[in-house]
Amino acid sequence: MCEDAAIVTRIGTIFLGGPPLVKAATGEDISAEDLGGATVHCSVSGVTDYFAGTEEDGFEIVRDIVATLNVEPLSPALLHSEEPVMQSDVLDALSGIDFIDRSRLYAVIGRIVDGGRFREFKQQYGENLTTGYAFIEGRCVGVVGNAGPLTYQDALKGSHFTQICQQRQLPLIFLQNSGPLEKHETFTRSLCIDELHQAMKGRAAMMGAVSCVTVPKITFNIGNCHGDDNYTM
Repeated sequence: MCEDAAIVTRIGTIFLGGPPLVKAATGEDISAEDLGGATVHCSVSGVTDYFAGTEEDGFEIVRDIVATLNVEPLSPALLHSEEPVMQSDVLDALSGIDFIDRSRLYAVIGRIVDGGRFREFKQQYGENLTTGYAFIEGRCVGVVGNAGPLTYQDALKGSHFTQICQQRQLPLIFLQNSGPLEKHETFTRSLCIDELHQAMKGRAAMMGAVSCVTVPKITFNIGNCHGDDNYTM
């Protein structure tokens, strides 16, 4: 029902039938938090996009969301670029690492965006894809970076995020980072047939979304990119 959804843990809940209905239908006792709380919807279902620890965190998230809407009049503060807070010369060292995991991917992003500020979208959903908003030379952009092969959840998140960026006319920065070919092949072999089919369906959806958006897209290969990841990213 909305483009961005933030939920406050232990306060916000989402479900079609609450704990009393579950008890009547199945005889199971379950809390509202376990049935439809922030952890469930941020990390399992993907219904919500931002996990807030407190109501104050939730208000801060909403402020950041408004800053990414890209509508007139833009705040004068958004028109001035800042230097990244992290030293950019370390990027040379990061480029020589065999595999850039998610924490090192954050280190790359922090060295290319204004002030090192990055508001991640669906942080807890999808283990190998990082999506979020940042400013580069005063312009709001969407950042999409993977840290390994794309799972079904990763691809759904990527599709959702690229479509939002299209609607808001935000340029997209892709950071290709599938890791070593051996690790990529091992991951593929570890999936059962159903999981592999799901992953392929998700990647196809993201590939379609990426190919249809008309905003500027810039791709950097920072850690190899194999198979269909090359097209999806």
